[in-house]
Amino acid sequence: IHLGSRVHPRTYGTYARVLERYVREEGVLRLEDAVRKFSSFAARRLGIPDRGEIREGMWADIVVFDTQAVRENATFEEPRRLAGGFSYVAVNGTLVLDNGRHTGATAVWTPSLRHLWPEAGPAGYSLPIVNDTVIT
Repeated sequence: IHLGSRVHPRTYGTYARVLERYVREEGVLRLEDAVRKFSSFAARRLGIPDRGEIREGMWADIVVFDTQAVRENATFEEPRRLAGGFSYVAVNGTLVLDNGRHTGATAVWTPSLRHLWPEAGPAGYSLPIVNDTVIT
């Protein structure tokens, strides 16, 4: 979410907010349901058939996090602060977060996503939420 030249804190903290506030603190959403909404439900709704589940034939998008340590750190003053509590993230099988530190790797364009952003291609595609360690 971009507001002109500014970035909204939810760009870097949406999923951490859900896990921290609605799952852990308020208990209005079960962890299993939150993960499903972030992964398989979102992939199906967006028409991305090879993502959202961990099984043979799917792209390896995997997030490892500590449910008790997940925290939203982004603020309006510092909207690019990464969420805490995420240890490892693999996107398309490439490790982009290793022991809580970004590896410098970025998401790789896949043909299954072309229908969502037809104007993008291998050089023009990026997932800003990858740096937020989100399940895709």
